[in-house]
Amino acid sequence: MRHRVIDVAAVGLLALFLATVAPLASQRTFLRLGWALRAAGEPPAAARLRQFGPAYVVAVERMRRRITAGEPYVLLEARGAEPGAVFGVRFDLLPRRAVKIEGLQDLSDPARTADCIQGQLRWLVVVFGHARPPLLFALPPRLPAGCRPAPWSGPGMAPHRLSGSSGSSFSSFSSWPPRGARS
Repeated sequence: MRHRVIDVAAVGLLALFLATVAPLASQRTFLRLGWALRAAGEPPAAARLRQFGPAYVVAVERMRRRITAGEPYVLLEARGAEPGAVFGVRFDLLPRRAVKIEGLQDLSDPARTADCIQGQLRWLVVVFGHARPPLLFALPPRLPAGCRPAPWSGPGMAPHRLSGSSGSSFSSFSSWPPRGARS
């Protein structure tokens, strides 16, 4: 008998909860469906403008013009940035590949910068969140010892060689990345 009272009380509380939450959930669902229908067919630039504002759109478009489509970049989340903000910027900068780092110390870490690919990245994108647009910084050009120039560096954009590096030609990328390079 006692278990039956507890079961009835649990079912009653569940029904009360559902009766309270269902109208609010239904209202939010229909509101979001209305937003989705109004935004259907909207170009990505207009959706970005509506969602993030003109400062964000201008910053992302400048980055898209500066970073070529085949070139990766370093993506850094600023301290106090909104959680998940890096994913939005990374999506908006596609098809460019992002290399996410945890802090600026990773850029000066010899183990990371000795990596043939990560050592040659030319761009740093710092993400703050919706309140502030992302920033783009040019990294100093460098070529770790024993590495071939990256495919995105091309003629005329050759990074400076670090001491002890061997000579290599821009035209031979058949074995990129070099053996032993971490990906």
